[in-house]
Amino acid sequence: MSRRPSKRAGDFFPGFEPAPKPVRQKNPPRFPASRFHKGRDGWGRDSYVIPGCALVGSSYCGDSADSPAPLADIKPEFRRFVKEVLAPLGIKRVNIRHTRSGNLFMVKRWLCVPAKDWARCLVPAREWLAANDYSTHYIHDADLPAAVTP
Repeated sequence: MSRRPSKRAGDFFPGFEPAPKPVRQKNPPRFPASRFHKGRDGWGRDSYVIPGCALVGSSYCGDSADSPAPLADIKPEFRRFVKEVLAPLGIKRVNIRHTRSGNLFMVKRWLCVPAKDWARCLVPAREWLAANDYSTHYIHDADLPAAVTP
């Protein structure tokens, strides 16, 4: 059984080499790497994953009458953060993402910004959270890094 001759361009045009194909990443990253908050509990019951572009988060336990963190109370704090921190920076689009927590009856809600705007929001977000620590009840930082290297 004989092999068929190859039909590359170099076979027809001596000295011709085709341009190399560009190397593409299969799934380019859309967000900075996720972070993991390791809780104090040895079994990981108060540990959770933080999305990469999250600035602030809160716990959400449902909307029942005895819920410690109802959505009706969480939303105004998120809106206030967007109005006082992100709007002056010109950021108009935010995402709310959910992750699981160690508590079966609670999820974490995260306010995420686009990846290109995340680094410039870190300092204003940290300053706002420090200044409004006593005027907010549900919102907390998303384990923001101290410094971001470009």
